[in-house]
Amino acid sequence: MNWNQRYSKICHVCQPNTKIAKEWQSGDQYITGLPRPSMSTGETTTHKDIKENWPGKHMVHQRVPVPYGHYPEADLPTPFNAPDLLTPEEDHICEWCGVKFKDPDETVALWKSQIGNPGGWPMHLKCMSQHRTFCTGARIAPESDFETGPYSILRSKAEGGQ
Repeated sequence: MNWNQRYSKICHVCQPNTKIAKEWQSGDQYITGLPRPSMSTGETTTHKDIKENWPGKHMVHQRVPVPYGHYPEADLPTPFNAPDLLTPEEDHICEWCGVKFKDPDETVALWKSQIGNPGGWPMHLKCMSQHRTFCTGARIAPESDFETGPYSILRSKAEGGQ
């Protein structure tokens, strides 16, 4: 992976040294890892606006990361259905970045109220942090809706709908 191709520019909002991901391009739904390619939402709300009005209910960032297996459509990341696309259900991958969980004891996070829906599979801690920053629903959800623990345990909860 050429990391220079994964970044596009410096984020002027967060920190001058924080790089943000490149613009999403066709085929990026198959790219795994962080940073996720990004897209414009057509909104004018800045990251600073959301931070100043935290949790920024109903506020959508100008640019958002596009999760693994998604593509931009109508200014929102949309699931891409393809037979060769890995899934959290069958392939034990992180729903956000697409990287496979190898250690059953790895500490992960689960959005409990979304089990059975998008966002309801275990994610790496860093991926869940990004998800909670950019997904309006996750950003305003109470802390009690989230759980951290070993992948094997949270995976079984997600499979069982607990």
